[in-house]
Amino acid sequence: MWPPFGAPAAFYNQRWVQETLGVPVNFTLSADAVVENFFSATGDPMIPSYKALETIVDAGVGVAFVYGDLDYQCNWLGMENVSLSMDYADAAAFRAAGYAPIHTNASYTGGLVRQYGSVSFSRVFQAGHDTWAYQPETVARIFERAVLGRDIATGRVDVDTESHTNNSSCSAGGGYSSKGPSSVRNVTELVRPPVLEAPLCWWYTADDGQTCSAQQMTAVEDGTAVVEQWVIVSPPSAFSATSGNPAVRATSVATAGS
Repeated sequence: MWPPFGAPAAFYNQRWVQETLGVPVNFTLSADAVVENFFSATGDPMIPSYKALETIVDAGVGVAFVYGDLDYQCNWLGMENVSLSMDYADAAAFRAAGYAPIHTNASYTGGLVRQYGSVSFSRVFQAGHDTWAYQPETVARIFERAVLGRDIATGRVDVDTESHTNNSSCSAGGGYSSKGPSSVRNVTELVRPPVLEAPLCWWYTADDGQTCSAQQMTAVEDGTAVVEQWVIVSPPSAFSATSGNPAVRATSVATAGS
């Protein structure tokens, strides 16, 4: 599941945003030269080592792993294993911590988190690749709580001093430790039916070849395209189901994908 790439580009390319940030150039979501160097030339993503993470954690830098449980490209199961395999001073205490619910707001639980001190691993419900695009409020809460040195579950506990404003649980004699089950691979969710609507053809990503039709691309090139709120509305987008019955029924399955 991929995020709506056009929305961030549309936001960051507004003049007032660029002036506020002091940015002199337009925002480009993905520069081919950078991507090719990162994935192909250097091979950095394929190097099987997390020593850099261990080093910065031991140096006192907080690390928050955030993964959507519907992301099949960078799945949460593999990254959970990475978080549990790291070797640093408090690694054993992190592994011993349980999963607590992430309270996004008063009415919504956004996921589950294991945390010890400033290291956390969050499984975010109903989120694909990239997590922020599918569950923006939950990811915003995770981000701000991590930056402020608070517990990811509630945001009410100072993970360094253990001071808190409610009955949140902390480990005895140590840093903050989340409480709950040691594994959440058996936690299931209701798989939501797909949204059967035509994809938006965003102006700033019109050349991606994925969401815009050839007719829309031609209209962009000859200047006849109609754009509203950074979305090409004429020629209109068209939806076509590639296979199967589009009236998919929701069904309860194990999120672990087993």
